[in-house]
Amino acid sequence: MNKSVYYKWFKKCITALFILLIGSVILFWIIDPYFHFHKPFSFVSYRLYDERYINDGISRHFDYDAIITGMSMAQNFKTSEADKFLGVKSVKETFSGADYKEISKNLGRALKYNKA
Repeated sequence: MNKSVYYKWFKKCITALFILLIGSVILFWIIDPYFHFHKPFSFVSYRLYDERYINDGISRHFDYDAIITGMSMAQNFKTSEADKFLGVKSVKETFSGADYKEISKNLGRALKYNKA
């Protein structure tokens, strides 16, 4: 067989692979399930139970001036009640089974990215 046939086939496969790779990167950037690239979109439904992954994105991209943080006991606190009683706009960033070092790193990240 002619070598150009193999070259054309190889070129088509590499092009298709590149298009699929770029398409999946764009799709992941748009959906962004852990809020690492932008705030959540209203037309996408998100799962909010992987707090170790989601809290980083909340710290970076949400608008707030107070944080409710802590271990699993603080997961039952409501941000709406804190907003009403304290007159703030708060977010909840809790960690199941966390230690103080993990909470401290999260608070440091929140202070770094939110200058409110």
